[in-house]
Amino acid sequence: MAHETVLARIPAEIPGHEASLAATFDGELLGVETEGSLDLGGRLEQYAALVRAHHEAYEALGGIISMGGNDEILITTTKHYILIRPHHGKRVFLAVAIASSGNIGYLRLKMKRYLDEIIRG
Repeated sequence: MAHETVLARIPAEIPGHEASLAATFDGELLGVETEGSLDLGGRLEQYAALVRAHHEAYEALGGIISMGGNDEILITTTKHYILIRPHHGKRVFLAVAIASSGNIGYLRLKMKRYLDEIIRG
């Protein structure tokens, strides 16, 4: 499956990678990859709920966020950046956590490609 291939590549391609997760808006896990101490998969329902709330806000705005644009959710903590990129049409999202010393700009560039690959299957 495409999501397994993409998730397996992310740790080698993203400096500071801690964890990554692909799932549906409804909380169905597609795949998870963990290298550090952060367990995204253990909090899947909370991340899915966050993505659903983001999607509801997207819908309330009339869907004016440009699909394929910079539609993302960024969670910043002392130790990590967690970047979540939803695909509203397919109701799938990708979340990647990196160490706070990592390059969030580079991650943003790669996330769009990763999600596109997952969606294409």
